[in-house]
Amino acid sequence: MSDKKIKAAKKVKPNCAQQDASPLAGADSEKRTMRVEDAVDILGISRAAAYNYARNGDLPVIRLGSRVLVLKAAFEKLFA
Repeated sequence: MSDKKIKAAKKVKPNCAQQDASPLAGADSEKRTMRVEDAVDILGISRAAAYNYARNGDLPVIRLGSRVLVLKAAFEKLFA
C-alpha cells in the first residue's frame, strides 16, 4: 500500500468529541414516545381498547409507517 493511501485513510477519522447542534441530540435523550402496549399497562385497559381510543383520537398517537406511537407529552396532559 502506498504512503498516500495510508495518509488518506488516517485523515478521514471523525472527531467524536464534537456534538451535533440538533436540539434533539445531547442532554434530552429521553424518548418522547412510547408503544401502545406501554400505555395499555399504564392505563390498565385492553390492547384493543387502546387502539380504538387511538383511532377515535382519544389517545394521542402518531403513525410512522405501520407503527403507532403514543406521544408522552400529550399522554401526560390527559392526566394533568
